[in-house]
Amino acid sequence: MDLSVVISAYSLDRYDDLTSVLNGLKKQTYKYFETIVVIDENKELINKINEYIEANGIKNTTLIFNPKNRGLSYSRNVGIKNTSGSIVAFIDDDATPADDWVKNIIDTFLENESIGAVTGDVVPLWENESMAWFPKELYWMISCSYVMTPTMKTEVERGFGTNMAFRRAIFDKIGCFDTYLGINGKKWIGGEDTAMFLKIKSANFKVIFNPKIRVQHKIYLSRLNPRNIAKRSFNGGYSVALMKKGIKYKLQGSTENEYLKYIFFTSSQKYLINFIKSPSKIVFYQMISICVVLFFESSGYFFGSLQNNLLKLG
Repeated sequence: MDLSVVISAYSLDRYDDLTSVLNGLKKQTYKYFETIVVIDENKELINKINEYIEANGIKNTTLIFNPKNRGLSYSRNVGIKNTSGSIVAFIDDDATPADDWVKNIIDTFLENESIGAVTGDVVPLWENESMAWFPKELYWMISCSYVMTPTMKTEVERGFGTNMAFRRAIFDKIGCFDTYLGINGKKWIGGEDTAMFLKIKSANFKVIFNPKIRVQHKIYLSRLNPRNIAKRSFNGGYSVALMKKGIKYKLQGSTENEYLKYIFFTSSQKYLINFIKSPSKIVFYQMISICVVLFFESSGYFFGSLQNNLLKLG
């Protein structure tokens, strides 16, 4: 196969989402790819998915049962070891690819051998349209394209874990995903995808963003409750601090730094002016959400940095 798609799953609650991903892959215009589904610690889910695959004639799909859930990074690494394609693509179990997703991934890699990774647009698919109030500046929290995401094909520092692909040979050179990072059950520690992109850049390969490599990401209403926003923000900052344990990473000049400058000097003023001109609950909620995210993300980063320093002293 030219390409292998890896999907990780563990929750029976995501059964319908996972079948949507598989249906999206079945509709691909380019057919020379395989799908590897790694299911952690859930025999009922793997049995149901196996029945679905057989009943719906979904081909070139391999299910792998992982008896213990050791986190997203570990599951992705299991998937990598079971792939046969020269390109390995990853999509979340609650995302649906565009019909030409596989084709556009392969076409992008064929442009230049120096391309080590590609990524693309991630569009929110709201559970309820009332969720559309959420400011685009914060879409990174729901793993979707946000205000600083390019609108045309270009080289970037990193991409989205929801929608990414790598040359298979890259993993032999720089290793697989760091298992101390990555979501693990209720632990929302991310950064494993960012760390991988940064390692690829350090190895002198390019990371290319192509908006044609497009997926829709299902966003449930619970993701936008205040507690989840605060928790996600704190863990976002904490994840950046943890990344510094495994790779050389300077905050100055980074995507995080540019993002914070944009929020402080552009977005904050925009929402404040909008609220003064035309006060509304929606604009007020947007302003408060941005303030909450900035506070908790900064807190998470400083907490993680302090923890790293204490470990070094110990």
